[in-house]
Amino acid sequence: MWELAGPAVAVASHCTCAEVDDVLGAAAGVVVQEESRTGYLSRRRLEQRVNGRWVLGPARARTQVGKIADWSAPILPSSVTLAAAVEAVLARPEEQRYDDLMLRGPAGGAASWRLLPAGAVLEALAVSMARRASQDELTGLLNRAAFFEHLHEVSLGLPGTGRRLAVVFIDLDRLKNVNDELGHNVGDALLVSVARRLKASSHPGDLLARIGGDEFVVAMTVPTGSDSDLHALLHRIAGRYLSVLRQPDPSLDSRACSTASLGAAISGHNEGTSGVETLLQEADLAMYGAKQAGGDRVVVSGPPLILGDPDDEQTVGRLSRSMHRALAENELVLHYQPILELATGRITAVEALVRWQHPTDGLLGADRVLAAAQADNALLAMDLWVLKTALGQLRQWIDVLGERAPDWMNVNLSTVTLANTDLAEEVLTVIRESGVPRGRIRLELPETTTLDLAEGTPAQLAELIAAGVQLSLDDVGAGTSSLRHLATLPVAEMKIDQSFIGRMRVDDRARAVVEMLTNLAGGLSITVTAEGVEAVEQLRQLIDLGVDHVQGYFIAPPAPASVTEAVLTAQQFGTGATLLTPAYLLMPN
Repeated sequence: MWELAGPAVAVASHCTCAEVDDVLGAAAGVVVQEESRTGYLSRRRLEQRVNGRWVLGPARARTQVGKIADWSAPILPSSVTLAAAVEAVLARPEEQRYDDLMLRGPAGGAASWRLLPAGAVLEALAVSMARRASQDELTGLLNRAAFFEHLHEVSLGLPGTGRRLAVVFIDLDRLKNVNDELGHNVGDALLVSVARRLKASSHPGDLLARIGGDEFVVAMTVPTGSDSDLHALLHRIAGRYLSVLRQPDPSLDSRACSTASLGAAISGHNEGTSGVETLLQEADLAMYGAKQAGGDRVVVSGPPLILGDPDDEQTVGRLSRSMHRALAENELVLHYQPILELATGRITAVEALVRWQHPTDGLLGADRVLAAAQADNALLAMDLWVLKTALGQLRQWIDVLGERAPDWMNVNLSTVTLANTDLAEEVLTVIRESGVPRGRIRLELPETTTLDLAEGTPAQLAELIAAGVQLSLDDVGAGTSSLRHLATLPVAEMKIDQSFIGRMRVDDRARAVVEMLTNLAGGLSITVTAEGVEAVEQLRQLIDLGVDHVQGYFIAPPAPASVTEAVLTAQQFGTGATLLTPAYLLMPN
C-alpha cells in the first residue's frame, strides 16, 4: 500500500484556510498536525469553507484549519495490508468514504507522511479479487476453473494449425504423509516448491494449474505426427516433470519430498472443444493407472478414439476383435463417480462407468470401450455385465458401510440394449440375483434414445418402472429426445447436460436453461442432477437455482471401487459439509 500512496503536505493546525489553499496544489487533502494529535483535511471540505456562501470576507483568512480538520481520520502504518486498508475505507462515514487515508512512515516527522487515495485501495481490491478468481491462492498457478476456460480457448484455435493438444495430469504420491508427519505448513511449502519446479520446467505458452489438493495439470500444443512419435514425445515431456519432482528441494526438510504419478494424453485429429473432455478423461485415467502401478512413473494413454475417423478404423477393428475376449477374461473394470445431494452434503448415488484394462494399451476410457463393443455387436453383453458388477458392488457397500452406502446405483444403458425385446426380464433377473432392492437402481437412458427404436421398448420400460426400478434421463438439454420422454415416462431423475453447467458463469442463456429445466423438474417432482461441475462458483449458482444434486470432477472424479469406498467412508453429513471439503480432497494419495 505504501507504494500506492503519494507524498503528503503537512501543515500546522493554526494555519488558515487561505494559507493552506495556496499550498494545496493538486493534492486531494493535507495532513493537519498539533502537538498531540494528527488529523486530515480534504480539498472538498476546505473548498466548502473557503468558497462556500456561508463563509465571507475576512473569515476566509481567519479560519484555522485545525477547527475544520477531521481529527478522527484513521492513521495507518506504512506496512498496512490491502485487507486492513479496505476495512478502513468501508468503516468511514459515507460522506468521508472516498477521502485519502493517512499512512505514517517509520522515520517520523512531516516527510514520513503519505496519502493513500481510497480509489487506489478499491482498485487494488478489484485486481486482487480478479487474480483470486483465476489463480490458486497458495501456489499462484491457474486454478481449476481458469485452467478449463483457457484450455477450451486453446482448443478453439487448433483446427488447421497442424498442432494437437496434450495434457499431463500430475498427482503427488506422498503429500498426505508429509502433512501427517510434518504438518500442513510443511505440506503447503512442498506444494509451492512443486509449483515452482513445474513452472521452471514448462515452456512459454504452456498452461499450468493446480486443480486439487495434490493434483497439478499441464497442457501444451505439440506438432502433429504419427501416433508412435507423439506417444514418445509425450512420454519425454511427462518424464521431464517426473525427473524434477524426484529431486528433493534443499530449502525444505529432507523428509518433505514426494514422487508423483503422471498420466498423459493427446487429442485426436481436428478436435475442437468437443474433444477436450475426452482428452482430460484419458489423461486422468492414465494417471490412475500410474498410481495403481505403484506411483513414481509415467503412463501415456493411447490416442482418443473418434468414431467415424478413417485414421482410427484400424484401432477400432483391433479393439473390437478382442472385446468378447475382454468380457470372458474379466478385463473390463468399473469406476464410480459420486453424486452429491446439496441439501445434506451426502453422497446419495454413484454412477458406474466402464473401463477396459487392456493388456497392451493400458486403461481405456468409456468412449473407446463403447466404440469397440458397438463394432463387435457386444453392447448388450457389456451392459448386462456392467449392471451385474455394479449391483454386486452396491450390495457390498450396503453390507459394509450401512447408512454411508449410496442410496442408488446409476447404470447406463445403450440404445442397443434398450431395443432388446427381453430387456425387462434380463434386467430384473440380474437385480434379483444381486440381492439389491429394486428401488436402489437407476437406469440412465442416453439422450439419443427414441422410444420407437423398438416396438416393445415403452412396454419394457413400463414393466421395469412397475417393478420399482427407477429411470434417469441423461444429458437433458443436449437434444430434444429426452424432453419428450418427460411426457410419456414417470422418470425419477433428470441429469442436466454438462455443456450448460460449464457455460453458466459466462453465458446468461445457459444459466436460464438450467433454471428452466430445474423448475420443470420441480413441477413434475423429478430429482435434478447437474453434471460436469468443475468449480465452487458453479456450485453456488446451482444452489441458488435450487438444483438437488451435483456430479463432476469438483466433487470427485470417476475412481476404482476402493477409492470411492474411501470417499464414502470419509464423507461428513450435514448441510453443505461436503461442499466445504470436496470429495476429491478426501481421496487417498
